[in-house]
Parts: sequence; structure tokens; C-alpha cells
Amino acid sequence: MNVEKDSKRNTTHKTLTKAACIIGRTVKELLSQLTEAEMTQVEDDPYAVIEVLVSNLPAATLRALKEEIATERRQPIPAAIRRTVLMRDGQQCVKCKTKRSLHLHHYKPVAEGGENAVGNLVTLCANCHMAVHQGLIKVRKPKAVAMKASKE
Repeated sequence: MNVEKDSKRNTTHKTLTKAACIIGRTVKELLSQLTEAEMTQVEDDPYAVIEVLVSNLPAATLRALKEEIATERRQPIPAAIRRTVLMRDGQQCVKCKTKRSLHLHHYKPVAEGGENAVGNLVTLCANCHMAVHQGLIKVRKPKAVAMKASKE
């Protein structure tokens, strides 16, 4: 029975982690916005988590959000910038130094006006990237990158 409960808890946590990454929030923030009944409703679908959160929004906020999404599609990171960041970071995660499952993380999230610029990106492995979005670890911009980015 405990194994089944632990398995459900792990699935729920993975679901929340995926949803948090999709919408740029931490798992703690999502948990604070979902009731116990809503948690059982979403099962293992990160998009269901987002639907529940959206269904709780006032109509005017929801309309504004839909308009914003329709007008501002997220742009992919250009290949040249991706290559530059990966080369700068030694083609490895800056936290754990692995060279597997590499992602690029925005220091300043796109949702908050962050750009797909070399100075706003850092290389992380999938595990560290997830941990950053969960609020478990922090990634600080190196001083040289921070100073260069402020001059641009």
C-alpha cells in the first residue's frame, strides 16, 4: 500500500515539475494554488495542472492572458546563440559538470522580459534545470557575464 502511495506521490511531483517548467513557476507556487481535490483531479498530466490553475482565474484575467499568448509566441533560441552558450560553458552543466541532457536556462525568464541572449543563458543538465525551477538550487550569473550584459 505504501509503495502505491509513494508511486502516486512521485508521479504527482513529476507532473507538477513539468507544469512548473511549462509556465515558469516553482512547484511550491503551484502547490500553494491547488487544493487537495484539484491535485487528485490532475493525475499525471502537467497540462491538466495548468487547466486547473487557469480555470481559477477571473474571466478578465483569462481573456488578457489568452490575448497575450496569441500575440507573443515564445521564440526558440537561435542555433548560433545556443552553440555560443554551450561552447562558453564547456558543453557541460555549470552546476554538476555532466555533459548529458543539456538544456539552456534563462537567468531572467522570458515571461519576465528576459531575452534569448548569450548573457541571459546558462547551460544546465535536465536534472539541475528541473531543480532550479523547483527552487531547490540557484544559478547565479557570473560577474563577467553580468557586467557584459549590463553594458549591452
